[in-house]
Amino acid sequence: RGLALLGAVGLLGALAAGAGAARLLPIGAAFQAKQLAAWVHGAGRSPEAVLAEDLDPGELSALLRLCRPTLDPPDPTGVARARSRVPGLVEREVVFRPGLGATVAIGELAPVPAPAPVPPPADPAALWPEGERVDPAAAAAALPGLDRARLEAALDRAFAEPEPDRPRRTRAVVVVAGGRVVAERYAAGFHADMPLLGWSATKTIAAALVGVLVRDGRWELDRPVPVPEWGPGDPRAAITLRQLLQMQSGLEFAEVYSPLTDVTTMLFGARDAGGFAASKPLAHPPGTAWSYSSGTTNILCRAMRATLGDDASWRLPRDALFAPLGMRSARIELDAAGHFVGSSFGWATARDWARFGLLWVQDGVWQGQRLLPPGWVELCRTPAAHSDGQYGGHVWLRLRSARLPDVPALPADAFHASGHEGQVITMIPSRGLVVVRLGLSRHRNWVQEHLVDDVLEALGPGG
Repeated sequence: RGLALLGAVGLLGALAAGAGAARLLPIGAAFQAKQLAAWVHGAGRSPEAVLAEDLDPGELSALLRLCRPTLDPPDPTGVARARSRVPGLVEREVVFRPGLGATVAIGELAPVPAPAPVPPPADPAALWPEGERVDPAAAAAALPGLDRARLEAALDRAFAEPEPDRPRRTRAVVVVAGGRVVAERYAAGFHADMPLLGWSATKTIAAALVGVLVRDGRWELDRPVPVPEWGPGDPRAAITLRQLLQMQSGLEFAEVYSPLTDVTTMLFGARDAGGFAASKPLAHPPGTAWSYSSGTTNILCRAMRATLGDDASWRLPRDALFAPLGMRSARIELDAAGHFVGSSFGWATARDWARFGLLWVQDGVWQGQRLLPPGWVELCRTPAAHSDGQYGGHVWLRLRSARLPDVPALPADAFHASGHEGQVITMIPSRGLVVVRLGLSRHRNWVQEHLVDDVLEALGPGG
């Protein structure tokens, strides 16, 4: 009887493992195909580099070894497809569309017009940010307290690998002070014209778009936004824009980057990311608990489309932000239902991420034009209740690395757009400073405060 019991337990374990793999493989295949299409067709990297670095099964999941990726060349319109399949079990397809990026094809893709390109700068030879010319030496000369040798040493440390078995993989650093780029550097295989994935730093773009709708009177902070699933009598219908902005919706959502959790299922297994999140029940009464949630951001992005309609919502990022800022490389990718996945899928060059950071440092004003409503930056920088002072309105006020020992304290007005695997745009208005760092740090071993502290030391007290 004992052997029979052990055999039964073993069989149940095998069945459970098989069921888990059956649920996991579609997510893994979609992730593999999407990353491959986005990086190759959207950023110009080689498939070999993406498979070896970004999709290494040894760092992600051994199940990826079962997946067989293929990548089609673009057709005459620039559309390309990528697939990942486990023979006999699962296949996932991703469609890459110029200007729109890569979308997991779950069902038929919603028809979306190709976005008009952001107009080129009036004078491409002008200094950044008005144009594309970067002259760190001239920019540094305008900051008499700047120690250029110390600044270069700060970048040396940012790109160093002190623990080779736990690589940090810094790919790009851009430092802006005095309104100009004073330093930048790229890892081998990356360059200034390559769009890079911001992961959850995209949430701060969503916060800016929310600000635009508030500025234009389309949304009010203490009123709900349109969510069709939350009908009359549903307690979720009382959730306000402010509560969504500050991650206090009370909705159940597991923000854990491991297979089969809410966030990975939403991003790589749901046709409608915002709809997936909106279907979640309340875990707490709205406004009584803080919980970081990518689902919350995608509810907001879906509501933007419900408010503005298809054409206006699809044009919103370009018209309201990217074109005025000159962020010609920027895009936010869509889900299959045609909504922006503003939680996670924003791409831009490091210089364009720096432009976005500079907008926040300048209180939402760009070249004399107010893009964000008065007080919006301060509102987003106000700590959300129940967040222990670490989070505001879709921006981090204190990075999670601040809990580590020996992490330097930053100026009190520092805040951050921060994403998975060490994507960080740090903004310090009192110093006119933006520090962009993009990379592939999977071991939670990137500490942004070290880089920013090194930069502050190089700038000196008046920098």
